[in-house]
Amino acid sequence: MITEPEFASVRQLVQAMRDKGVTRLYLKRMSPNDNSKNQPYLGPDISSIGFLPVGKWKGFRTSSEKQSKTSTRFIANISLVWMDGAANLYPAPNSKVIFYPRYPEVRLSGFLQGSNWTSNGLFDPARRGREKGRMLFLGVTQDSKIICHACDRESTLASEIEDHNFPRSGVIEEIPLASTDLDIDAKDELLRRLLAIHRKGWIDSARLDPNGKPLKCNNRNCGGYTLESEFGITPNGFSKPDFLGWEIKQYGVKDFTRDQARKISILTPEPTGGFYGQHGVKAFVLKYGRLNKKNPDRMDFVGVHKCNQRRSDTGLMLTLEGYDPYANKGRGAINDPEGGALSLSDERGDVAASWSFEGLVSHWTQKHQNCVYVRSESRARPRQYRYGSEVRLGHGTSFELFLKSIWEQKIILDPAPKVEELSGKQLVKARNQFRVSSKDIGYLYHEVESVQLGEQSY
Repeated sequence: MITEPEFASVRQLVQAMRDKGVTRLYLKRMSPNDNSKNQPYLGPDISSIGFLPVGKWKGFRTSSEKQSKTSTRFIANISLVWMDGAANLYPAPNSKVIFYPRYPEVRLSGFLQGSNWTSNGLFDPARRGREKGRMLFLGVTQDSKIICHACDRESTLASEIEDHNFPRSGVIEEIPLASTDLDIDAKDELLRRLLAIHRKGWIDSARLDPNGKPLKCNNRNCGGYTLESEFGITPNGFSKPDFLGWEIKQYGVKDFTRDQARKISILTPEPTGGFYGQHGVKAFVLKYGRLNKKNPDRMDFVGVHKCNQRRSDTGLMLTLEGYDPYANKGRGAINDPEGGALSLSDERGDVAASWSFEGLVSHWTQKHQNCVYVRSESRARPRQYRYGSEVRLGHGTSFELFLKSIWEQKIILDPAPKVEELSGKQLVKARNQFRVSSKDIGYLYHEVESVQLGEQSY
């Protein structure tokens, strides 16, 4: 039996997590295979743990002689700390998460090695590590630590958990921290907020500064900033979802009553390899860019680049290396986690710019597990926006879906880095974005749901 102090209730656990700086709290109901030998299962894909702060993913080949998806794995370190029932903390310095594409599955590994936490046999397969009803809590802090707590089915904490219905994504549930109502549903709260924003009608264009103070936003692309400001979201470069685990995307249309396809920016990672990675954006634009037709003192690198299609003006072609689109019964699979990359190459095969799979996987999966797409209309004087009553919810994604969408030219590279004042101090701007047409959102997710705001009770 557990001899250490227990948390007497879910609220007590929540308060202890808050006191330690936790901003998001998750629950995994453990199965008999969730132990130190078999490694606790967290989901089928890296995307399913997008809620966890992880280090850089590193690709490795296993000892298998077969050079296919069955011989690869990705590993990322995590900063994990155990918390006992008295709120004492015990670092677990060797913790990591491992993605096995062969199965596919993501598992927690090394979470007891080097730690002084007394686990009371909860993860020992020879003792209590196969008991049903065990629970694993994972609290995520602002400084990217994971504070974990575990209990057995006989604990008062586990008994109370059974009376709650927490929002679930795969095998992971989220216990709300921002509300006194522990049964708050993140999706319902998102839709409630969107309905209220829709009912406001025209909203003055705005953005929030880092301190949350509203500022005027006069650019034509302020629709996203204005929507985020209504949610209290400050612009940032963090690879985290915007609101209660949901990423919020908006795109402008001329008329809500017409079905219009629009390009949506979904990812803006900088190249890490090739000529761009070695010499930087300025050297890249000066080598591969063209003089701006309206401003001869400026060079741009522009043009939609689609996979396996060479552009005549830039001479470059977007290719996927280390990816087999025909494997896994046509669903596609990574066959080279170490050398896999999305590359822009010239006719000689020289790589102008590249994005490694190791970098892209983190960018994609941390933000796009759940995503809402909202349409907006705008007017210029004064600059205002209003948001439509129909939204689309993307549920569940994977890195393989992302790569497959690139291969099938649903996701395109639409860059616009530039160098201005060529004759002077040269102002440089980097801008590399991957975009998708609004009509192709369904290719990115396992499920896409259309919702008419106000027709459901939240």
